[in-house]
Amino acid sequence: CPTVKKLLSQSWAISKKRKQTQAELKEFIAENDKVLKRDYFREKVYSGVGLTNERESGIIELKTNLFSESDPLYIDTFSIEEENGFEDICLHGSSSSVQCAVDGETVNMSAHEFAEYLKNSSSYKGGNIRLASCSTGKGDNSFAQQLSKELDVIVKAPDSDVYYAPDEGTLFVGSPYSNVGNWRMFDKGEEIK
Repeated sequence: CPTVKKLLSQSWAISKKRKQTQAELKEFIAENDKVLKRDYFREKVYSGVGLTNERESGIIELKTNLFSESDPLYIDTFSIEEENGFEDICLHGSSSSVQCAVDGETVNMSAHEFAEYLKNSSSYKGGNIRLASCSTGKGDNSFAQQLSKELDVIVKAPDSDVYYAPDEGTLFVGSPYSNVGNWRMFDKGEEIK
């Protein structure tokens, strides 16, 4: 599929640039460690700002945010606390597809295409997924159900619209103020409770 090949090529270039930037940042920190101070106030105020555990390299990695940088939700995703055992993937979606920003272009993908994209992405580590993406768990044979089968991982997804509540560090399903919708979980294409 030409779209997937193009995305894989772009993903590889992004991965290479990210690794280069991480190396430069690590070098900068090592050179300036005596003047760089830990900002405990910001950590308290912005705890869970999309940062996950430090890897062996000492580099802190962000969750997978596939919103366009011009989308207001792009910033909101960084304030959402991750759920233990799941990697958050944040993007627009529906019951049959997702929409991501790749190199400034908006791309719609089926579950199969998105699975291929994730398999070749440097940001996805291969674990269970919480899709912070509207309606991706809605209905029979939903996008999330198909993705769980494609990737052979557990996929947790909402059956309605997702509302980011950055001040609370959480997500709501179905309403901007409380969960009136549900999170559904799928493993190998089958719903689990």
